[in-house]
Amino acid sequence: MRKISEKLRNEIESLETIEKPLDEHRVVQIRKYRLVTPLFGGGVMPRENDPSKLIRETSVRGQLRFWWRAMRASGTIGKIKAREDEIFGSGGENARQSKLFVKVRVTNSGNEREIFRLEGERIKAIDEWAKIAYAAFALQPSREEQRAGVMPKKVREKVEFEVELSFPEDLRSEVEAALWAWETFGGIGGRTRRGFAAIELLQIKENGQQQSVKKYRKETAEHQIREDLKKHLLPNKACHAELPHLSEETVFRIRAAKDVKEAWEVAVEKLRSFRQFRRDKKTGKESPYGKSQWPEPDEIRRLSGNLQPSIVGKFPRAVFGLPIIFHFPQEGGAIPDATLKPKEFDRLASPLILRPIACEDGAVAIALILETPRLPKGGLELEVENKKLDVDAELDSKEAAALTKDGLDVLQNKTDVLEAFLDFFVR
Repeated sequence: MRKISEKLRNEIESLETIEKPLDEHRVVQIRKYRLVTPLFGGGVMPRENDPSKLIRETSVRGQLRFWWRAMRASGTIGKIKAREDEIFGSGGENARQSKLFVKVRVTNSGNEREIFRLEGERIKAIDEWAKIAYAAFALQPSREEQRAGVMPKKVREKVEFEVELSFPEDLRSEVEAALWAWETFGGIGGRTRRGFAAIELLQIKENGQQQSVKKYRKETAEHQIREDLKKHLLPNKACHAELPHLSEETVFRIRAAKDVKEAWEVAVEKLRSFRQFRRDKKTGKESPYGKSQWPEPDEIRRLSGNLQPSIVGKFPRAVFGLPIIFHFPQEGGAIPDATLKPKEFDRLASPLILRPIACEDGAVAIALILETPRLPKGGLELEVENKKLDVDAELDSKEAAALTKDGLDVLQNKTDVLEAFLDFFVR
């Protein structure tokens, strides 16, 4: 198939998103945003920014579709798709034109920044980014890429842009629900569930008139977000269980911080500390250089022929997203690398969202669990030494208690690993 040039691609996107003439039943909004954390990828090439169009209309529309489903989708998959197509349009034989028109203008393209650099043969995080490096691991080249001379990818800071939206008045509640959720929990580009490219709404102009922009305050942010969630959710919403969604029972936690940078750093450090919880073998004290207290490494050792027993033969960290690659660099090749993944496909997005939110008096970090299946329907498998082994992730109460007693304090006897993390997040 013949490829089109970047220039032509941009022209096509512009033509597809030209706003329709304003009439008395149509709303036109111009929303100004800035990214309060760096933009990760978002271009044609994986993990790379696109210099010709940093933020695309298709990307914004994709975000709004996702958050519309999370906030307003209800009923069977068929009913949800019909309503989504009515708002956002569809292709194929039954193509429908979108009722929501979107145009993006980048007003400040910001500047490129490195998070990692090569020092000798090692890749190391730059000091100012050290506290979020755990969430940015995908910027590092793989071992094969390193051998081929590929350098760490860069991000882009301080990007600002406008989104012009045009939609019928009778779709206001649908569109504004999607916008609120995107502005509060989402972002643009890659790794948004770990806080990259978090957006801050700066200004709204509707049909030429300036509108007020609501900002949360740190001490009341949790209550305000809960109230806004109720306000924008579809009444009596009954979303299909397999679609990621939000409800009045959605679980989240808030931590206050002096600014966005601190909020993001604290959130990422909490995730790293929880997922990589270790203890020194000699002293038994918590140590980032000690032995992992999670059961997966010992279970991989056992499955690889090492006789070291595992306390619990489970892979509970699967709920943080898949795949997970396990390395054993300190064991001199005695234990091979292993990959934990869904049996029927390659990836499963994390249901955990970590994100800083700019407030009028500082910032907060939010940790939220999307309501969606925690584990793949077809089960899990561990790929190790060209073998595929069926494994399990779900803990029962006895296993959770055994792991906690054996040194995994952060689990606090909970069988739900993500809820255990939320408790740890605010400690």
